[in-house]
Amino acid sequence: MIIIIKSPPYGTESVLGSLFIALSTAEQEIPTQVIFVEQGLYNILPEQNAENLLDIPPISDLIMQFVGLVHFYAIPLDSNDGPSDEKSDLKSETHFSDVWMKTKGNVLPGIKIIQYGQLVEFLEQQPENVLVI
Repeated sequence: MIIIIKSPPYGTESVLGSLFIALSTAEQEIPTQVIFVEQGLYNILPEQNAENLLDIPPISDLIMQFVGLVHFYAIPLDSNDGPSDEKSDLKSETHFSDVWMKTKGNVLPGIKIIQYGQLVEFLEQQPENVLVI
């Protein structure tokens, strides 16, 4: 199962739901990768949380609990082999660059930084089980 998270943790609970889907599939011994891209990168900052009315722990806490069962990846905005989007406000920021993301403490531990080429490889290996949020 490949879950690509493009949504930020604000305004909806879709990211929370996708993390629980990832946990459920991993517990069934189905290899599960969660890949954060674009606005979804905000989910891997420490102390990020969805705006919800339920008593649910922060997204960062859930990710940390699921590391080991679920494989987490993030693709930096300056990935040189990914699609270019001239309109993206995020691309001009130093946040979420490859160097920034690899600096200790900027993103949650247990998240592997990859390039778009590796995402393509994942999709070629498992094209039938993909969820994009």
